[in-house]
Amino acid sequence: MQKKFLMLLTALFLLSGVAYAEQPAAEQYRQMFKSGTFYVEYKIRSYTDYRMAEITEKSLNSGLLGFLNIFGGNNKVKIGDDRVHVIVDEKDNRLVGTIFEEKRSGRGFGLFGLVGNLGGGKKKSVVYDVMYKDGNYYRFSTSHGWRASFFGVSRTNELRAFMLPVGEIKADYLNPDEHWDTIEHDLALPDELSVFAWQDRFHVAKPGQQAPQFKESLKLTEEKQEYDCDRYVSDIKTLDGQVIAQVTYDYLYQDGKLVAVRTYFNRNGVATFVGDIAVEKLEETLPEDAFKFKKKIPVYAAGVGDANDLLGNKVQIGTLGDDKK
Repeated sequence: MQKKFLMLLTALFLLSGVAYAEQPAAEQYRQMFKSGTFYVEYKIRSYTDYRMAEITEKSLNSGLLGFLNIFGGNNKVKIGDDRVHVIVDEKDNRLVGTIFEEKRSGRGFGLFGLVGNLGGGKKKSVVYDVMYKDGNYYRFSTSHGWRASFFGVSRTNELRAFMLPVGEIKADYLNPDEHWDTIEHDLALPDELSVFAWQDRFHVAKPGQQAPQFKESLKLTEEKQEYDCDRYVSDIKTLDGQVIAQVTYDYLYQDGKLVAVRTYFNRNGVATFVGDIAVEKLEETLPEDAFKFKKKIPVYAAGVGDANDLLGNKVQIGTLGDDKK
């Protein structure tokens, strides 16, 4: 009798383990991020326009949460746009950009040596945003000007980069207009992917937020589309360890691949939608020549708030890329 009882308990345990197991690809994604070499394309489908508030030690001690101000009354769900955000990471280097469909004539600066078609017969371009490479931060921007020629005057757009050594990121003399204080945030993966990349070097957890833990797997059907969903929950704790809220991450799979992530803020039994992303690509194969720029890009030293900044005189210290086709 006792033997049968133990066998029944074992069977129930095994069944429970299957019912609550992650999707097979989950561990592969986790190891991919851990390896430090990956390629990500994602699109922001919708998000809630929250009033963000900082968590202070006082608020955590008192249990009054400043994680998201969901009681402001003016929060609205907004639809994302057609831009595809791209992140390419190769060991200790990372490049972040935005893919968008070309809507006007003229050449754009192509990421990974691609100018023109990026599939589907549609002309697309990539705007570089930020990069970390060989111990330096880079922030890209476009300077606009005018050029006179025999045919008249035309508008010019020059892509340029500003560079800051990592060791100077906390310096108080940096030009605030260049926004170096947000460079690490700009290099980070979207929070929606933090379940697999919690230890990513650019990830910064919200104060009080704990690493997400797997909760359950379930089936979801929306607009006649069926998804396998892995649900994760991240506790938000006060300084004395009291759980005062949670963030839920729903990882949606189709045909074994992660296709979307949704996040919800949970407090006092009420779940509030935060946002969701569509995962266009998530793989360990990098585009060819990922960190080689097709056109020469002038690199300027980060501004330090001196006379050169006041006069608009940027100090060029080198270039990125090559004109060779």
